[in-house]
Amino acid sequence: MDHVFDVPVELFAAFTGIRYDMDLPGSTGDDYETLQPIR
Repeated sequence: MDHVFDVPVELFAAFTGIRYDMDLPGSTGDDYETLQPIR
C-alpha cells in the first residue's frame, strides 16, 4: 500500500520540483521561526 501513498507525493513533486522528504535547495537549517503570541 505504500505505492498508494506515493501518488500525491509524486504528483506534487512533478509540479513543484520538491518533495516533503528532501532538503530544500539553499537551506541553511534555520528555515523555521517560533511564533510568539501577541498580547
